Amino acid sequence: MTFSLVKRKIWRFTICILLLLGLVTSFNSCSSNKEFRRSFIVWGTNLDFIVISDLESVKVQEIIMETQKIALEKSIVFNNYDKESEISRFNFSNANTITKMSDDFSKLFEISIKYNQITDGYFDISLGSLTSKLNYKSDTSSRISKKEINRIISKCIGLKNLNYDPQQQTISKKVDCIQIDFGGIAEGYVLSLMIDKLVKSGIEDALINFGGNITTISKKHDWTIDLKKPYKDSEDAYIRSDLNNLSISTSGTYSKTFLVKNKKKSHIFDPINKEFKDSKNLSISVISDNPIHSDAISTSLISMPIETAIEKIKNFKNSTFLIIEALDNSTIKEIHNNLNTK
Repeated sequence: MTFSLVKRKIWRFTICILLLLGLVTSFNSCSSNKEFRRSFIVWGTNLDFIVISDLESVKVQEIIMETQKIALEKSIVFNNYDKESEISRFNFSNANTITKMSDDFSKLFEISIKYNQITDGYFDISLGSLTSKLNYKSDTSSRISKKEINRIISKCIGLKNLNYDPQQQTISKKVDCIQIDFGGIAEGYVLSLMIDKLVKSGIEDALINFGGNITTISKKHDWTIDLKKPYKDSEDAYIRSDLNNLSISTSGTYSKTFLVKNKKKSHIFDPINKEFKDSKNLSISVISDNPIHSDAISTSLISMPIETAIEKIKNFKNSTFLIIEALDNSTIKEIHNNLNTK
């Protein structure tokens, strides 16, 4: 991810999401209010704040610092790369070991089950054994054997391999090798907590970018977003949409790849057809009034066959979508667009 500031007639910032879409948010401000910007690195990614407020500068800075602490604290729960985190301790536990869950772990687990149900199983947090094996980077490919993939798929994934007791707030494995990965929803969950914190602290206008997931609160200021089409530099390169009190999340099939029998595959796994998707320049953006929803739905839609995804979005009446595929270095196919364009 990259984060840069550009000053023109208005302030705006640009985020390149998954190398395909450039997101540009802008706002109209009243001169009586002041603008505050802070950027942090949390969970190995950007956490950026823009706050518009007439509160005292010291107070606003204090609020931002307290809000970013939420993300730091939740890393102890959800960060798979921290061996001491709650999720890592569970993932490395043995079958039939009963684990007491924290409130955050239990709540996000229940939310994830809900999204598993409403997406017909395409949103699946039980894929951790697969995602942990793919030692990929955004600019390189890694190898994993087909035999190893098949072994994990047959034995180590599926919510059926987990025992969850909501009354006791405990969880255990039925098989040793299953692991949980909240990567497709945790940032949205933390964003929701941070936005609540800002509101309760008296902030009325703000934008937070967390790893490319963006959410806003708006009372006096208008936030808009420009979604940049890849390979385009002309005036029609941007699709502008309202982002007042809304959130956006984007998922793509192309940024992380690996090789199976010398065939490049995307890191996106289809849990219904039980296969990794082919690497394509495909991107799905979801805008809704809930950062958890935008995060989870973009994650689940990108794992579906495109025909299934287009049919499924009809069920989400309070969301808007942009689906774009780059066919080559100059040809862009806009598969679906029902954004509230400006």
